[in-house]
Amino acid sequence: MKKIFLILTLIMGVAVQSKAETITYETCGDCQSCGENCKYMTNGSKIYVLGPTQKNSDGSISEGKVSYRAFFECAGKNDCHSTIPETITDLEMSGNITQIGESAFHFSGLKNITLAPSVTTIGWRAIYYNTNLENLVLPSENIDFANGEIFADTKVNSIETSASNLQGFLEHYGELKKDENGKINITCTVGDCEKYLKEESKYKDNTDILNSIRFLPIEVQNKDGSRSVFLNGRFLGFKGKRIYTVEEAEMVTKPSGNRFRIRYH
Repeated sequence: MKKIFLILTLIMGVAVQSKAETITYETCGDCQSCGENCKYMTNGSKIYVLGPTQKNSDGSISEGKVSYRAFFECAGKNDCHSTIPETITDLEMSGNITQIGESAFHFSGLKNITLAPSVTTIGWRAIYYNTNLENLVLPSENIDFANGEIFADTKVNSIETSASNLQGFLEHYGELKKDENGKINITCTVGDCEKYLKEESKYKDNTDILNSIRFLPIEVQNKDGSRSVFLNGRFLGFKGKRIYTVEEAEMVTKPSGNRFRIRYH
């Protein structure tokens, strides 16, 4: 009986997970509202915040906004005003969410936050006092950070974002902290995060913090199936099996030292 119960549990779990990964703002009938053109659903340890994905008749996509205090004191806490389980630790956002309202995730117990690439504005104290936060992903290249303590008392040991947003994070009271291995992981999508940290940031004279930072590479899928590799905003080369043109080989060999098979015209 225990084996049968375990199998059923696993099957049901996979089905729910699959639903969460494929659900959209338009198809989520069981979702609850989190603001204007904003819905959310929970599954296991994750909360999915969804914005519109389908085009209107004029070709535009409606903009979504996470409302004021939408998840205030929620996720990982038992005193949430919404119907969000205490077990929630991760937040993933998708669809056309453009604005994060004031105090939207204020005092949350989240460990991992991934905002949508469409986010352009983050309001006052939106991610304030997230003491459990470990990983933060801000895919947008340039976010407008409202005046105020957006990230006050929020420390992360892993952040993926542009150099511009990293500056906004630190200038709005966010902090970097070491993980259990004594490292701080930064994936810099655009710009030179290293230069900013060493020359302009509040850590420019803190050798202990600077020496613990590890910059991680990112890979971008190309149309031909290969991947372009970037480290701290700098192009390193291509990854994948393909023959390179002379121009491509010259472009990637100098900064990376890699060798490639070359196709001559």
